[in-house]
Amino acid sequence: AAGPQVEEEGWKPLLVTFAYNCAQTWRVTDHSGGCNGARIRFDPGKSWRANAGVVDEGTAILQPVKDQFGDSLTWADLIVQAGTYVLETANDNNKGEPKIPFCPGRSDDTDGLDWEHLEPLVFGDFSDDLTGLKDYWRRSGLTFREM
Repeated sequence: AAGPQVEEEGWKPLLVTFAYNCAQTWRVTDHSGGCNGARIRFDPGKSWRANAGVVDEGTAILQPVKDQFGDSLTWADLIVQAGTYVLETANDNNKGEPKIPFCPGRSDDTDGLDWEHLEPLVFGDFSDDLTGLKDYWRRSGLTFREM
């Protein structure tokens, strides 16, 4: 079969994590962060605890697609589209349902600067506390129900 075969399709959850980690830096409080710019590819973001192993592996998996499309496809759009595709085709029949809207047009940053203040405070493990979770929800603009 063509395409990446990382540990029997272990690349699928990796690409969802890559897209999520890229997007989870979004802050509604000052409209900074998110996947626009694909700053996750650069330090300090790619070295953050939440991104350990995810960025390098995800980039390696997506590199052939990026090479094929060149400058007509940004890393930011590719990361988001890859995660979206995996979620759409996650069911057993691979019909791409439910459809998840995708809006292209993200740009790529060239150095990843001005991102260090966006390091995630929530890691989804037992080190998280309720105060950190509430702060994360507030910053991301999500309601308790949306989380």
